[in-house]
Amino acid sequence: GLHVRVEKPMRILVLLLDGYDAFLMANNAKDRDLLRFCIRNIAEELMRNGFLCDSADMADDQIVLLMQPVQDHPDDHATETGIPTRLHSVLQAIQQATHQHLSLSLTIACSSPSTVPEDLPARYEQALRIARHRKLVGLGALLGPGSEKREDEMGHPYDLALENRLVEALKLGKRDLSLRLLDEQLDLAVAGGVVALDETILRLVLCVSHTAAQLGLESWQNLDFTPGVMIRNLNRLETAEQVRKAMEHHVLGILAGREERKGDRHRRLIERVNGIIRNRHTDPNLSLQALADDVSLSAAHLGKVYREAAGQSVADHINEVRVHEAARMLRTTADTVNEIAERVGFLSIGHFYTTFRKSYGMTPNFYRKRPGTFLLTSHRPPPSPPPGARPALSSGSG
Repeated sequence: GLHVRVEKPMRILVLLLDGYDAFLMANNAKDRDLLRFCIRNIAEELMRNGFLCDSADMADDQIVLLMQPVQDHPDDHATETGIPTRLHSVLQAIQQATHQHLSLSLTIACSSPSTVPEDLPARYEQALRIARHRKLVGLGALLGPGSEKREDEMGHPYDLALENRLVEALKLGKRDLSLRLLDEQLDLAVAGGVVALDETILRLVLCVSHTAAQLGLESWQNLDFTPGVMIRNLNRLETAEQVRKAMEHHVLGILAGREERKGDRHRRLIERVNGIIRNRHTDPNLSLQALADDVSLSAAHLGKVYREAAGQSVADHINEVRVHEAARMLRTTADTVNEIAERVGFLSIGHFYTTFRKSYGMTPNFYRKRPGTFLLTSHRPPPSPPPGARPALSSGSG
């Protein structure tokens, strides 16, 4: 272990493996242990250039270094990250060597110095807090105490009005507006710092999850909209850009699921309306308004939905059902055209002729005369014999 010299300032370094999920998938447990061991060797070897160092493998995506300088350098000024220039250069060399030899990317977080050994657990916690800023800075970052200082100077904005507009856009199925409002909310969060980003992620998860539930969507395809699952998955992401893409994926999932459910609802509505038309097409008073009353919708809304889903108007479908039934009666009965038109629900013989010709390309009379039309007995009762007439003899009488 490291022989601590209390008169020299100590720092905790946390080395984070970038792209950790991909690292897990690409390597088995034995290879992962070997790669972590190689990273520790690279770090300890390069830290010997002016520093005392010891390392510990914390499993998961972390390797922790405890280090202190061999000697003081009064001219060693801190960079804007809060890391002294000599240490900054060594940490960059560790990142470069790890990438060159192992094809792995590292983010390194450095704590403030301390000369009190009992203060090291607090310095470790500080380094973990600093490491969270990888979400804002990106992969392969060098992060120091300066990140925390800048965070303290930032606000934690969350625009509730933007959230309300996002909910409305999702419910109305407005794709471009939904994505733009999501981007605006996340841009505000990134500008506010990592605490603001984490708060915004939580609130957006609750917003998206609640909206999905209101639309009847607990999941869609491979997306789960329950808050716990969403938060767990988002917490595994390493950068704000990855969070943005994941949230966009969920927003697009809600919009796609909404359209799918909307299509299902519309199909069920069309089936219901068509069933009513089949059963009541002979009613001359059957109309869009009558159907709308039956399904508890406004005539305008039903008409719009029906045309979009069925590709024709309600009135056209009513007429279609009527003329098809009329065509069947023309083929199979001896009823007059006027009687058939009235029976299938037409109030006007002229309207019947026009609609029939539009559907079949010929008049009802011409349609009846086509070869292959078999006339059955008329639905009308036979005429009564005139008074005093002798009854007809049966064919078998003698």
